[in-house]
Amino acid sequence: MNLARATLALALCVSALTLVAAEPAKPNSVSVAVKTMLKNEPTRTQVAQYGLCTELTRWGLSVESRQPTAWDKHLEKAKVTVIAPPAPPKEGEKAPEPKKPETALVVEGTIELIYNPTKFYDNDRELTINYIQKVDVKVSDASGKELKHVAWQNYWGTNNDAGHDKVIAECERRCTRFLLLDLLKIEEVAKAIPQERQEELKKFVADEEEYRKKEFDDFETHKMKGEPAKGSDEQK
Repeated sequence: MNLARATLALALCVSALTLVAAEPAKPNSVSVAVKTMLKNEPTRTQVAQYGLCTELTRWGLSVESRQPTAWDKHLEKAKVTVIAPPAPPKEGEKAPEPKKPETALVVEGTIELIYNPTKFYDNDRELTINYIQKVDVKVSDASGKELKHVAWQNYWGTNNDAGHDKVIAECERRCTRFLLLDLLKIEEVAKAIPQERQEELKKFVADEEEYRKKEFDDFETHKMKGEPAKGSDEQK
């Protein structure tokens, strides 16, 4: 009898664990891992990651940040769940597989900042500081189904006296703003935002669309037309 009871108890435990494991993700949960690269290295601050996490949280989503930033403590104060990367393996050991997100939505990808200055004809002297912001970000659901692939190249720069740091900072700001708009326009993301804020969301998206029309300079469009982008090396 005791053996039968023990067997039944074990079966119930296994069943309970299975139910817990199968619990669906919160419908408003999203994991974000967008890495910004400059000269083939991650930038120190990771402005886009920080900005996307704070803004999506502001819109009522439950956000996990899976890309370290310079302001992770501020993210935690803003109620963003910061997931630290796995510790580097010891010599001779294999790197552990990162734990997959268990959120309803997953945002992953990269932003490359590519220096592309204006030069005066064949002269090597650079007249302006310009950067291409090359975005390659995928949004998927909990099952891994791709919902949207966001891929574009924005182009921005200004005079040399501004300096690289200021130009890069402005490029990151613009890039984050454009990418946030793309995310909020995805049906599954918009639906995850509380119902009482849907009208506010529609107005915000409309305003951001107007800003984008004025400020977004598509580097690919210039290339397709056979024209150099504003401030590119090819422009004479």
